Amino acid sequence: MPDNILEILLEKIINNWRKCFGAFLGFLIGTTIMKYGFFKALIIFALAFAGYKLGDVSFSKKLKKNIINRLKED
Repeated sequence: MPDNILEILLEKIINNWRKCFGAFLGFLIGTTIMKYGFFKALIIFALAFAGYKLGDVSFSKKLKKNIINRLKED
């Protein structure tokens, strides 16, 4: 039996972080769909994605430039 099981567990999680992240994300998506239904869950995920994109600095700068350019055209 290994001396420190927690250390081994953390090492496996770090080495396979994409699998762990995918499993966690799949669990959240599945739970949301089961609780709210498909279409409500789709709206929740769309709004979460929009919030993610608006939180990105480079996307916000591009969006601001695009809005300013469109307002100057009129």
